[in-house]
Amino acid sequence: MLANRIFLVSLAGAVLLVAIIALGFTLDVGACRDFREAELEIGDETFSVAIADEQIERTRGLAGCDDVPVKVGMYFPYQQPTEATYWMKGMLIPIDIVWIKDGVVVGVEDHIPPPPSNAPDQELLRYKSPGPVTAVLEIKAGGAGEYGITEGAAVDFPAAM
Repeated sequence: MLANRIFLVSLAGAVLLVAIIALGFTLDVGACRDFREAELEIGDETFSVAIADEQIERTRGLAGCDDVPVKVGMYFPYQQPTEATYWMKGMLIPIDIVWIKDGVVVGVEDHIPPPPSNAPDQELLRYKSPGPVTAVLEIKAGGAGEYGITEGAAVDFPAAM
């Protein structure tokens, strides 16, 4: 009897925890992360960035953000060179994706539009890195062109602020 009670209490606690996490994730839609976690320099430009180094942050990315200010973005570091693939699930705005390897820009995808809100996951376009990358930067659409971010540009790795 005591074992059944402990099991039920544990099960209820697990269900409550999952519900709280899901509710918190749902409530954050529309609100972007704090973009003042680090600074990243590309050429002569400095960007304030949020760092997506945990899986839940990588999965969400900029999804739900209704605006990305000028000279800010989300930075996705990788421990080792990775063939990265990104999609626009949950995105409300267009963005630029900057592919980075070992402190150098190796590619730019510009003006990637958000998908239709009713598009099934299997129909969403995937954007693949031009090869293995050690980081990815997502910024406001048009930012790469506006700030002269092109292949070969030097990237100074972010440092926590």
